[in-house]
Amino acid sequence: MVAIVFVSAGLIFYAEHEINPEKFSTFFDAIYFSVVTLTTVGFGDITPVSPYGRIITVLIITSGIVFIPWQVRNLIAHFIISINKISLTCKGCGLEHHDKDAAHCKRCGSKIYQKQDTT
Repeated sequence: MVAIVFVSAGLIFYAEHEINPEKFSTFFDAIYFSVVTLTTVGFGDITPVSPYGRIITVLIITSGIVFIPWQVRNLIAHFIISINKISLTCKGCGLEHHDKDAAHCKRCGSKIYQKQDTT
């Protein structure tokens, strides 16, 4: 995400700085515009006027629509997977994370968990 912000800020600054210097006077203005556009907040206080600037803006918006939900999905999936796993090292192959109800290692088949009889 950081790379997308800096690359898009560089592109928009290069496209708009000479044409629109009152809005894109510093690189920080371009970073601000990229973050606001990437998150699809779009305050409207800084707007591109050149055709290239508008094309870059459309690409930034599209990146925000695609990459932010993708990253959130990965984060949630990682969280869900970590909830359903236990940290127990298999003596056969060294695999460290297993399902909570696993009795055997998924990788090598060694017994990893001795179920306690509660009766």
